[in-house]
Amino acid sequence: MPINIDNHWMLLAANMKKKTVAILNSTGETPHVHTYINYWRTFMRQRATKLEKQLRAWKPVTYPVSAQKDGRSCGIFVLMNAEALLAGVPPIVMRQVHVDMYRDYVKNSIMMEDARKPSSKCCAEKCKHPKGKSHWIQCDNCQCWSHFSCVDIKIKKQPKTFYCFVCTNRGCQF
Repeated sequence: MPINIDNHWMLLAANMKKKTVAILNSTGETPHVHTYINYWRTFMRQRATKLEKQLRAWKPVTYPVSAQKDGRSCGIFVLMNAEALLAGVPPIVMRQVHVDMYRDYVKNSIMMEDARKPSSKCCAEKCKHPKGKSHWIQCDNCQCWSHFSCVDIKIKKQPKTFYCFVCTNRGCQF
């Protein structure tokens, strides 16, 4: 869980199986670590009264982390440390030299995820605004999305390739 204190990001990492909790801070400073670990432990103790009793006990642990060398990379360090923990890799392997590359990785991941999802805007010449659940198809040239019903495609007869109205009428080379 990301934590922001005075414009600085840190990561609270809780391992549900091992019942451990840690704060990963790329500046190495630890003024509020015990406070936030205690907040977590109190929250989980209260939750345990209503849910599972095993949520009651949490052991604080520490993970060695690399120090950031600038005043603007703490958010990226939160993401790098979280990904390292999820991958089972010690967070200390993520260093300042990885920051710019990781920024690009995050940006590209977001952009690619966005490109895989249909937008709420259909790019068919005349969108029929279908109600309820709708199937979409993506143009193999410009990557825009159209409702099946707006481009007269049947679910059982999906084409292997699809080019939208704009690309087809623009004379794009496929």
